[in-house]
Amino acid sequence: MSFWESLSQPQATLLSSFVTGICALGAIWLGAKFFTNKIKGLEQAIRASQDAVNVHLNETEAAVKKTASEVMRAISDWSVAREEEKEIVSSISDQVVNIANTQADELLDREAEVPSDNEASIRESNDVEVRTRDDLRDAWAEIQAAIEAISRQDTIDGRTRAKYARQDRRSYNTLIDLLEDDRNISREAAAAARDAFALRNSFRRRVEEPTQTDWANMDRLRAIVLEDLPAD
Repeated sequence: MSFWESLSQPQATLLSSFVTGICALGAIWLGAKFFTNKIKGLEQAIRASQDAVNVHLNETEAAVKKTASEVMRAISDWSVAREEEKEIVSSISDQVVNIANTQADELLDREAEVPSDNEASIRESNDVEVRTRDDLRDAWAEIQAAIEAISRQDTIDGRTRAKYARQDRRSYNTLIDLLEDDRNISREAAAAARDAFALRNSFRRRVEEPTQTDWANMDRLRAIVLEDLPAD
């Protein structure tokens, strides 16, 4: 009699249950292993796709930002160029007006000058050097040229130079004040320039000639202003 034939019904049932359980466990293990590998592969594929999408999005975002930055820079450069063009045109117009005003003032100065008989006699004798209002005006012109040179220094930005150029030269105190406020001229030179401008104006409608004291004062003021001239 074989082993299987010798088994009783309960023994056969128990053995069958045991074998069935073993088979079920094996099936579960095989299924878990199979599906786990499939899930891992699927997760890896999804992760790889997400990484590729993220890389593409980052590259696209960087390209968009770069393009937007270049566009904004181009717009900004164009705006600055337009503003500088307007300032240059305005500066040239103001300079033309200032030159015309300065020439008109000089013409008035010359017309208002009436040399005294004493001055004429001294000039004819040539024994003593006489410094007249013409010379005083020339001294102021030298100070004026120094102020203009200071206002056009290359170290000053273009917009500030344009601001200086727009100032009315009939009132030099405004330009002098701006230069002093911007620290492009020393306080001492600014004060000297204002005093020299006032001294020059004081003789525009006066008949008498400058005194030695006036000339000593003008020479001192001129020396102070010329010290602030930019180096060549």
